[in-house]
Amino acid sequence: MKSLLKRLLEKIAQQLLKTVSIDDVRCVNLAVPLEEGWGGTKIENFPPYTFFQMYNEGKEKPAIKAMETWYYDRMLMERIIDRPKTEGGMQGGSLYKDIESLHKDRGISLKKDLSNADHELVKRVIETKVQCRFQTFKSVKQCGQKFSWDFVRFVTQDGAYICFGGHHRISALAVCGHTQVTATVNESKLLKVIRVVAVKYL
Repeated sequence: MKSLLKRLLEKIAQQLLKTVSIDDVRCVNLAVPLEEGWGGTKIENFPPYTFFQMYNEGKEKPAIKAMETWYYDRMLMERIIDRPKTEGGMQGGSLYKDIESLHKDRGISLKKDLSNADHELVKRVIETKVQCRFQTFKSVKQCGQKFSWDFVRFVTQDGAYICFGGHHRISALAVCGHTQVTATVNESKLLKVIRVVAVKYL
């Protein structure tokens, strides 16, 4: 019964999603990405786009290493860990939470600024995150964009679609030659409710 209801909700959700030209998509325009130079610009300026491009050209190990270095340097050298998610920073984000969890497993109470972090544990979490990113790329290359309740999310501003979730997936699609992406645009309350029910209760 639950699986039947979930399939029904998925069908409804797909009808509420919109297919958008990737050329009309712009990266999130929060403070940190704007300062870094890629905020508010086309998806090919999002740094992981370049790593996916390298990977697609057969430079797999250099691509993986480059993405790992980017995450590490951005977090700890450029101190984006000190900037909140509301500014496009990494404070309290998924990567931080994974690092915090691994430290907790080792009996370490991690400070918010990561000043007491074990850098080998940090690198291990980043390696896992990067593996996940390239798994996404390989999935997109083999199958295109598959339905996910973790929607690609856009908000319309001045005729452009500003991305507030899904930069890596859009980058993978673009590198693999796709010209369109399916996303939620100015997500409706109905779609939010459908997603919550499907993810939390089914």
